[in-house]
Amino acid sequence: MKSTLHQLAEYGHRQQEELLQKQQQLQQVHDHLMENSKSILAAQESFESKQASMFIALDKLFTLHNAMLLESRLIKAFFIYFISMDYEVLNNQLLHTLIEKVNGMQRYQKLSWEEDSEFNWSSWIDTNLQEDVDSSEDPDYLVPEEVGEILSQLQL
Repeated sequence: MKSTLHQLAEYGHRQQEELLQKQQQLQQVHDHLMENSKSILAAQESFESKQASMFIALDKLFTLHNAMLLESRLIKAFFIYFISMDYEVLNNQLLHTLIEKVNGMQRYQKLSWEEDSEFNWSSWIDTNLQEDVDSSEDPDYLVPEEVGEILSQLQL
């Protein structure tokens, strides 16, 4: 019995040593997991701060973009306004030039009709226009021969 008791004591002692070794292994694994968790947490915090700085940079970029769009619109409006003013001035100058030319043409025409010409229009009307000619017909118009033949055949 003493040997059995001794074997049992040895067996219990071995079991206790194994248990202590397993506990040590578990403690090492636990420590390793804690270190990894801390490094992961640090990496997440670093990522979060980088992400926050990226969002701040993006916000600044959008603000700059909106400012550039506004400036571009203002420049376009400025150019369009002054180009339209240039066209309005040009149009006004062209209109004045046209009015001056038309007035000049009317003055010239008025002067040419008012001038006494040596040609007597009333005598030309009396001599060159015959009274018995129908005023709706052109005296200088000659009917083509083919049409004349067709008309003469139709009248028969």
